[in-house]
Amino acid sequence: MTSINLKLISQSDLKFVTFCPEEAGIIFIKELLSIFDLDPKNITQSVKCNQEVRQHFKNVCESYRQDIGKNIMGVYAFVQSIKDNEQFCFIISPNDIVDDTITNIQIALITINVSEQKDDKQLEEIVNKRIFETLELSNRLQKHYDIIPFSNLRQAKFIGQKNSFCRFCGKTPEEGATFYKKAHTVPEGLGNKKLFTYEECDNCNAGRISELEQDLQNFLLFFKTFYSIKGKKRIPNTKDANGELEIISIKNKTPEQISALKSEYMMHEDLSGKDVLIIQKTNTIVDEVSELKIKSREKVKLVNVYKALCKIVVELIPREQIEHLKGTIDWINNDGKYQKLPAVIRCDLYNKCISHPEVIIYIRKTCDTSLPFMAAEIHLFHFVFFFIIPNTNQDIIDYTSPESYRKFINVFRHITLRNDLTKHSLDDVESKEFIMNIKLPPIKPFVSEKFRQG
Repeated sequence: MTSINLKLISQSDLKFVTFCPEEAGIIFIKELLSIFDLDPKNITQSVKCNQEVRQHFKNVCESYRQDIGKNIMGVYAFVQSIKDNEQFCFIISPNDIVDDTITNIQIALITINVSEQKDDKQLEEIVNKRIFETLELSNRLQKHYDIIPFSNLRQAKFIGQKNSFCRFCGKTPEEGATFYKKAHTVPEGLGNKKLFTYEECDNCNAGRISELEQDLQNFLLFFKTFYSIKGKKRIPNTKDANGELEIISIKNKTPEQISALKSEYMMHEDLSGKDVLIIQKTNTIVDEVSELKIKSREKVKLVNVYKALCKIVVELIPREQIEHLKGTIDWINNDGKYQKLPAVIRCDLYNKCISHPEVIIYIRKTCDTSLPFMAAEIHLFHFVFFFIIPNTNQDIIDYTSPESYRKFINVFRHITLRNDLTKHSLDDVESKEFIMNIKLPPIKPFVSEKFRQG
């Protein structure tokens, strides 16, 4: 039986309540709509919070507590936490909505709540229009794709079956494959402590998969330091391309060790509260740092970065989908010749840094082969990497032409409507030193006396 979802979203929080379509739940929602004079035909509408609104919610929730259950009081508690004159919104829908849709709605609410306009009616129309457009994008996406999220994990999750087979080499225990090691879907060195697979054998884990994951980690090395993400042994330090600046995590250093660093070197300390210091080891004093050119410690094959992202997806998809990705797995396993690949989009979400990786997989459920069979988002630190899974046997084009890529992107507008987008061409098969430009707020130095004396 289809359930009814009531979602309350504020600019900083959300509350989901699911009802079976029984009489009490339907009457409860209708009563809420009537109290605030909201249109029952409009599934998404905003309300400005105040004490009167809170009291209305309290009265209605208490009236239906016995019929619906005590969890209904969570609706009142949610509204109680919203500040006076802050807009929040109702969404009433039989379908779930993806995390990025919620994020876009919250961005709309933030925009409207900080607006200097005084016309309440105009403000309400603006926010309702933005929210409606966001949900329209979500509905368009769900028309074409099934969505499989791996986010907000509270405990360890293992994919697949123990001692069954390896998704990469195809071998079983009867054919000599062993599965003793704990195989991480997202590399442990990128902060993954909860998402694992049973279906990656020890040989692939220590060989080809390790090679791909190392290039991905070198690609993101600075951010491992910046966000104090510990790998198997420690938090890495990184240097700029010229070797003059070193970025050091001080998360696990004692006050005495930090003081010793400050007494010996020129320090660039203000990194928005992060447990990081930028130290300068040359006598050429730089007035301030606003951009870093981070050079990889090792040479990087950019195509391996793409393959490492796709490897994560291969390990997370339902087993029945594996047969559609045989070409993808063969591409991951082999160092073949150059192949032009679709661009990988990187979104920088500086207001939404996450401590644990998150993955969303999209699998096409229609026969429209002008759209790729499978795509994915992988959230790492404050990045979202968004990409097509190439070489599946369900695709008849490679989505590298501007026309085919544009149609694909138009379905995933919740990604491309964001600011701070970067397109990466990750199809270079040569091992090369990799440099990434990192923009920072201007950081002024503190220069120790010992450093000045040289």
